Amino acid sequence: MMVAIMIVVSITSRKKGYVPERERPSAGEIISALAASIWAFLFPIVLIGGIRFGIFTPTEAGAFGAIYAIAIGLFFYKELSWARFKNALECTMIDIGAIMIIIAYSGIFGYGLAYDRVGEAISKFILDFSQNHYVLLLMIVSFVLIAGMFIESVVIILLFTSILLPLVSKVGVDPVHFGLIFMIVVVLGLVTPPVGVSMYTVCSILDCSIEDYMKEFLPFLFAIVAVDVLIIFFPQIVLFLPNLIFGKG
Repeated sequence: MMVAIMIVVSITSRKKGYVPERERPSAGEIISALAASIWAFLFPIVLIGGIRFGIFTPTEAGAFGAIYAIAIGLFFYKELSWARFKNALECTMIDIGAIMIIIAYSGIFGYGLAYDRVGEAISKFILDFSQNHYVLLLMIVSFVLIAGMFIESVVIILLFTSILLPLVSKVGVDPVHFGLIFMIVVVLGLVTPPVGVSMYTVCSILDCSIEDYMKEFLPFLFAIVAVDVLIIFFPQIVLFLPNLIFGKG
């Protein structure tokens, strides 16, 4: 996925003239830029490391991230003033309010789907349509991609994992293989309209319209879907490492 997105970025930036005409930076410039951004660079390392080694939970990591950002902005970069802090709080409340409304309505929609057993009906339809695991996975990806446009990702995971996993297991799909295929397309729901939580967050921060966002996002959407389809037909792309670790053939 990283390689696919890098290719899209490279093509897009060159096509739109985002690449400046300048000489390559020297080693001194690179070291200087790294030193200037070291505190920001360390943040994801400390955050992920803290979660990985059990220092704090993902929820606590959010609080840690806020305290870390305040401390770095105040004492190291010395650019965090009271006016900027107040503005950050106001923007945060607006963004969180909008996102929570989306999640709340999406949760109601998900409850309705669960109550009417829509997931089970879809599972039966897919299984009756074909027993070929390639066809099943392509149908699941198509369905989850559409569902992700209207249902919050957490709701999709809780609602459909227990239904779809036994379905694909019946036709011999590795659970790890299915999990990666499933989660890639679930995450896409965060950035697709009309209920993309991350999409609204990005558009709010960048003061960008949904229309302009979608024009620039489409190449990335196609690239990620292409990666998911590639994984479907060539499972060893993602299974070779787990198989190597656990000694499977």
